[in-house]
Amino acid sequence: MRTRYLFAALKNRLDPQQTVALALAVRGSVRPDACGVVGLSPSCAALAWAAGCRGQLALAAQNCGWSGPYSLTGESSVGDLQAFSVRFCIVGHSERRLHLGETEAIVVNRLAALFAGAIIPILCVGETLDQRRSDTAVAVIRSQLMSLHAAFQASGVTPDPAKIIVAYEPVWAISTSGSNLEAAPGDVVTIHAAIRTTLDEMFGSAFGAATSVIFGGSIDTGNAATYLRQSEIDGALVGAGMQTAPGFLGVLDAFYQSAAD
Repeated sequence: MRTRYLFAALKNRLDPQQTVALALAVRGSVRPDACGVVGLSPSCAALAWAAGCRGQLALAAQNCGWSGPYSLTGESSVGDLQAFSVRFCIVGHSERRLHLGETEAIVVNRLAALFAGAIIPILCVGETLDQRRSDTAVAVIRSQLMSLHAAFQASGVTPDPAKIIVAYEPVWAISTSGSNLEAAPGDVVTIHAAIRTTLDEMFGSAFGAATSVIFGGSIDTGNAATYLRQSEIDGALVGAGMQTAPGFLGVLDAFYQSAAD
């Protein structure tokens, strides 16, 4: 049975004090992991603050560095993340790919470091609006998923679906895209199925069926239930929709209700 996940990605929108206020406001509503893992992904500067008040909230970092023949000024090492009991880390987010020039080689290095450090990566994949309109979305996502194969090889860790989370984020549907477009649930389910098929091709039959695939596309209290009730969608990576206590709690309620349905 796949694990269900819900992560609030705070990006760089909440400072440390605001992050603490959010964690304190919502942590009492988070149930044990048996109901699904609920996590908070604060900025690097707020990570230590969140670690001290998270309660049942899991911590997901927004970035990590890797070992190499050179120093990586400004990066957080896997050891840094382990010191704050970080269990998860976002990798390959479209904002970093588009605006900070992250390449697939960089994504592979980050993934390999996380695998070696026993931190579960949340690998973001997704197409742009032009790619969707040209009917190349699945091909783009397949190429992004190839990073997993290379990273497992580089880390020496045996591929295991419990060691990864894939987050499908259509670039055109996230809140920062400015498109004001929303992905149809049926289209999301189709892409999730394609992701699982690709994972089967890469790692063997049934690997995809055992991998948690979550959705990140402008989810909020108004539409969360529609997405989360889909059996192919194992949860969500939510940005603006969970950066306030009312928004967080509203999506959280939909997450728990969808598990009970």
